[in-house]
Amino acid sequence: WSGTGKNFVARLLAENLYRDGLRSDCVKTFIATLHFPHPKYMDLYKEKLTSEIKETQERCHQTLFIFDEAEKLHPGLLEALGPHLAHQTPKNHRVESPKTVFLFLSNLGGNTINAAVLNLLQAGGTREEIKLDQLAPQLQAEIAESTDTGFGHSCLVKENLIDFF
Repeated sequence: WSGTGKNFVARLLAENLYRDGLRSDCVKTFIATLHFPHPKYMDLYKEKLTSEIKETQERCHQTLFIFDEAEKLHPGLLEALGPHLAHQTPKNHRVESPKTVFLFLSNLGGNTINAAVLNLLQAGGTREEIKLDQLAPQLQAEIAESTDTGFGHSCLVKENLIDFF
């Protein structure tokens, strides 16, 4: 949940991929409530986002796009991202960039993670013992079943366009 280090990990990733870290021209960070606040401007947001992704991929050999508060992204924006994450995308939607990472930071899945940590601690273990493969199916299920956001019902989840949860 909030304060658990999602943005810290995103910063570490950026710093290890790029000399300038989050300030690199090849790293773009979007905060759902800041960059896309008004549903009535969604068509404009989709156009700008698609253009920014394409321009960044053309400019950089390796790109990183970070979406903070991803669960608050408008369903239309999530659908617009689909072609960029698809393994077989139409050529007019995406520049062939050998390395592009889309990182979605979200509070979705917090219940699953908290339950796993609590169960492990109660059994005498440590949180460091939790492995990704133990949580990934449960996280994916919780996200897909979320009813208060469009994220779980987006093409990103339904079409398995997200490689890791």
